[in-house]
Amino acid sequence: MKLSTKSYYGLRGLAHLAKEDRPCSVRKMSQEEGIPQKYLEKILQELKRAGLLYSKKGADGGYRLSKKPKTISVAKVIDVLEGGISTAPCLGRGINNCPQINLCQEKGFWEKLAKNLNQALEKITLDQLVK
Repeated sequence: MKLSTKSYYGLRGLAHLAKEDRPCSVRKMSQEEGIPQKYLEKILQELKRAGLLYSKKGADGGYRLSKKPKTISVAKVIDVLEGGISTAPCLGRGINNCPQINLCQEKGFWEKLAKNLNQALEKITLDQLVK
């Protein structure tokens, strides 16, 4: 399983914010983290819509975490940005286009693997990522 660049950048952006004591501009995060600014802005907007961030406009504005870093799990971030953990194409959200879905002997394995991965990622928080 490989996470998308979107989740990778999203986690880096949130980790950056977890270290800040004040709002941080997208421009600053983009420069310091080496993430394209427009892409980062889109990712942060998604995280804001999910309630993980809030933003403030103006000279002293920017993004901030809306929750404490120890309460935001890696699993939550991936769920927001990816739609959850998927270990096989047939297990993604709303995806049931596999012609072998009813005959698949491996489906149970892929489901168990996804469940275990999700449980492990639920235990990892932003607070832990920045320490």
